[in-house]
Amino acid sequence: MDLTEFNIETGVDSSSGLEKIKPGRYNLEYKGSDMIEGANGWKALKIMFDIDGEVISVNHAFTMAHDTSVKAVEIGKQSLSMMFNAMGVSTIKDTDELVNKKVSVELVYGEKGYIEIKDDFGKSWGEATKPGVKPAPVVDETEMFPPDAEDDESDMPF
Repeated sequence: MDLTEFNIETGVDSSSGLEKIKPGRYNLEYKGSDMIEGANGWKALKIMFDIDGEVISVNHAFTMAHDTSVKAVEIGKQSLSMMFNAMGVSTIKDTDELVNKKVSVELVYGEKGYIEIKDDFGKSWGEATKPGVKPAPVVDETEMFPPDAEDDESDMPF
């Protein structure tokens, strides 16, 4: 079947029709929140973000209550506090106070193939970079040559 009339492009994410973004550190802008609930008294604050410079959004759930896991609540509250700190928020009573706030965080592809926030127990949150400054890509420290290394081999000792 001839597909040229449909202007199909390769290299796009078939699940969304959008180009996949590369894992790395990105600025996110707060876009909303919701309280979600599950089994065992689980409640989480779900925060939605737009990714600066992209047409894609991500969200993250911070565990706020759980009948059987005190540790999950501690981690959720610690991470949320670290995110607030990175946004420059010292006191907060309502998530509406986060409108127009930005934060930097590492994005990765999860087990199901979707882009997600790498929380790392709150350690991944950082102050947003200035507009126009591209985030640094995540460099695999096990790689001999980083992705931005030049292909010039003239300085190789062998």
